[in-house]
Amino acid sequence: MQKGYKRNGKSKAVLHCFIGLFLVIIVVLVAYFWLSMDYSDQLDPETSMRPYVETTPTPAPDVPAAEATDEPQASSEPSVEPTAIATPTPTVAPTATPVPTPSPSPTPAPTTMANGVSPTRTDGYALPDPVTLDEATFALTSSVRSEVDDYRYLELTGYAYINNANYDAANTNVFLVLLPESMEGTSMLVLPTREAGLSGVDHSGALCVNVESSDFRVILDGSQLPDDIYSMGIVFWYTDLQGEGHLDYLLFPDDVSFTVLNGRFLSDVPTTDVSASAADASTSTGTLDLTATVATEVPASTDVPATVQ
Repeated sequence: MQKGYKRNGKSKAVLHCFIGLFLVIIVVLVAYFWLSMDYSDQLDPETSMRPYVETTPTPAPDVPAAEATDEPQASSEPSVEPTAIATPTPTVAPTATPVPTPSPSPTPAPTTMANGVSPTRTDGYALPDPVTLDEATFALTSSVRSEVDDYRYLELTGYAYINNANYDAANTNVFLVLLPESMEGTSMLVLPTREAGLSGVDHSGALCVNVESSDFRVILDGSQLPDDIYSMGIVFWYTDLQGEGHLDYLLFPDDVSFTVLNGRFLSDVPTTDVSASAADASTSTGTLDLTATVATEVPASTDVPATVQ
């Protein structure tokens, strides 16, 4: 009897437990359903929403106002003045001085030798036979062709004098002689322009008088010369300080020459160094001193005399 009673009691307890658990689940589901529903349609549209967390402002410290007194109260504690920190002065970068752009120098127009052609004679004179004078000193110091004129002109500078105390260079006629190789017995006489400093050579130590007047310059026009190879000579026509007349004709070395073709000079006149001796010259010559020096422009001189004899 007691065992059957106990089994029935356990069964009822288990049943009651399940029934209670079932009811709890139903209540939880109903509560979740009602809580998850949207009630926004039940609110007043004009109602403002308040945040869930409201920020409370930090209250200002309650500092009691100082009582006004006729005289300022001295503080028992020393006051410390704040130290001013110096603000560094900004360094101003120096302004670069503008460099002016240099204006290009105008290129000088190339000069022509056409206006300075030396007077030339092909007849009306007679040359003596060439001689050898140990005292004669003559040289060509420069030779320049006019590139701007397509090498039509040739400028020669030099000096020529007789190194003798009786010779006065300022009172001497000096002529350059052109000798075409293919025309034997033919010559051309050229009157140089003479002016101190043309040769660029220092003549100090010369024995003659007025040696600075021995410098000369000639400008030859290739269009006036037949095509040929030309050698050269020089003529001294003067009266010495003793009153004696002289006419001396000397030749340059064979390699001192130039070539003309179709009215153009094909090359400059070659020169020899200052150590050249009389043995290097042609049949007759003087003391040679052939160096390269730049010439100086001077005006044209007078006409060639009609006779040299």
